[in-house]
Amino acid sequence: SWVPRPANCFILFRSEFSKLHCRANSDGDTPLDKTLSKRAAEKWRTMSAQEKQKYQKMAEVVRAEHAEQYPNYQFHPAKRSTQKKRK
Repeated sequence: SWVPRPANCFILFRSEFSKLHCRANSDGDTPLDKTLSKRAAEKWRTMSAQEKQKYQKMAEVVRAEHAEQYPNYQFHPAKRSTQKKRK
């Protein structure tokens, strides 16, 4: 059966970033996911290593919990088909 991958430090940051920015926007406009992702990526690039360390520690905890829950888990990336789709 399918087992989800553990979240990495950027995914954890992006999740927190989107929660904060969706709540902060009180005018009724919900920013699109792609807009939030772009803003989160820009913020991530400008963050110092010390700021990112919080999310790296969170990712280590998530990874450890995942390893405990799924002890035999190994990531096997699925190969994409090489055929090009016709337009």
